Amino acid sequence: MQFPRKPLLTVSGILLAGGLAFGLTACSTDSTTTGAGDAASTSVQGATKTLTVGSLTEDGTTVLASTKVGDAVFALGKNAGQIRATTSIGGTVAGWETFGEPAEVRSDDFTVVNPSNTAERFASVSGQVGADVRGVDYTTHDGETVTASVSSGYYIAAWEGEDFSDRESLDGSFTLHLADGTTKTVTYLEKTDD
Repeated sequence: MQFPRKPLLTVSGILLAGGLAFGLTACSTDSTTTGAGDAASTSVQGATKTLTVGSLTEDGTTVLASTKVGDAVFALGKNAGQIRATTSIGGTVAGWETFGEPAEVRSDDFTVVNPSNTAERFASVSGQVGADVRGVDYTTHDGETVTASVSSGYYIAAWEGEDFSDRESLDGSFTLHLADGTTKTVTYLEKTDD
């Protein structure tokens, strides 16, 4: 199932959808996290809200992928068959934003979900990877390569920057690392143009 989305301008304090057309497939049982992002947990109002891969939050969301940049934690989860995203900055967790049900993805492909800016200082992008994708790197507008955390068939990448703030900053690219040892590079605009 495809959901049309449009890139967002910078937003403050919460992770909002800025994505484009996307699809996600059902999560697998593999919960190994790879990539440079750190899994993280954070404390909210005295209660622990864990946003680590495989954890179950108080509202019943299973965390599929997570990464940490400084004091910010970015997570992609699933609850009642719906894919969701949230962020925590300095211990304050924004509410989950729901994107819809998973959909099929080819084994050597990926989806783009929720490319956005948060708190006017971070950019993030997430989605699903096919069964043959072992890793995802995102090269930002500034030329920095960010290695996504990949887990359970999902990925999430985050970095300091505002890559999705305007059309001119949408010149990044994704590099997929495939099971056969090859790589496949796709520009952000190629992947999100519909």
